[in-house]
Amino acid sequence: MSRVTQLGSARSLLLTVLGEFVHPNGSPVWTATLVDALQVLGVEEKAARQALTRTAAEGMLSSERHGRRVLWSLTPQGHALLEDGTRRIYGFMRERRPWDGRWLVVSVPIPETQRQLRHRLRTRLSWLGLGSPTSGLWIATDATKSNVVGKVGVALPPTAPGVMEAAAKHEGYIGYYDGGAFGLPVTSKNKEASLLFLQYIGQDSVQGDWAVAAPRITNTSTYDDPKVIEMDKKLGGYYTMLKDDGKLFAGAPPYPFHAQVREATAPIFYRILTGEVSSDDGLDQMAAAAEAELKNLGYRK
Repeated sequence: MSRVTQLGSARSLLLTVLGEFVHPNGSPVWTATLVDALQVLGVEEKAARQALTRTAAEGMLSSERHGRRVLWSLTPQGHALLEDGTRRIYGFMRERRPWDGRWLVVSVPIPETQRQLRHRLRTRLSWLGLGSPTSGLWIATDATKSNVVGKVGVALPPTAPGVMEAAAKHEGYIGYYDGGAFGLPVTSKNKEASLLFLQYIGQDSVQGDWAVAAPRITNTSTYDDPKVIEMDKKLGGYYTMLKDDGKLFAGAPPYPFHAQVREATAPIFYRILTGEVSSDDGLDQMAAAAEAELKNLGYRK
């Protein structure tokens, strides 16, 4: 393994050099100086020059030629990014801030075919302070870490104060995700076995364990299962809430969620998250794209 691979990418090392030495000083620096500094860190000259070019293309550096030599200066965008980075790095854990108990959850599954977009989004969300416990899911304990909170929506647990009341007044709605579903594809080569499994999993005697393992209710009789009753106590009445106020979970606005509509709006949503477009403009663009696709699908005249 090369030294630069162990220490980090050429671009990340360049940003470190810029943040530690160029940004505090505020003066321009020669190409040779930056290349020499990166070579000390194990970056080859060609990779160092490519890192400079790419960083400049991203708007963080500007160049000024003096004969055959080039001076590099940080742009206002570059200064702002490095200033933010300095605060994050050297301010980490220096002060304890109270937590209001809310989690910011961002679900952004991106197809494997869009690897460059996945990388950019992953980089941006990491920079914003979010962590990824599993593919496509990002969480943070600080709701201010996202520039779309308050624009797209904030998810609160149903037990949070005012949530159930707001849903009952139609001022919001409660979404319910049960983690998946079972089905029988027409291409199945063993339909009999699949049908037997579906019959098995749907039994009242099985659904109790199923509900406790992953909080979901399929059969209404499952609410009376002793295991579910016991778990309900541990979860602060979660199953009781589902039983008594389950009607509120059907309050989501009707929306024909075709894959085509999702694919038409998802790229714009990703650009909102990465900051390439503002929340207001992005949501307007998503609405226009959704309407166009719905018209194409025959839902609009």
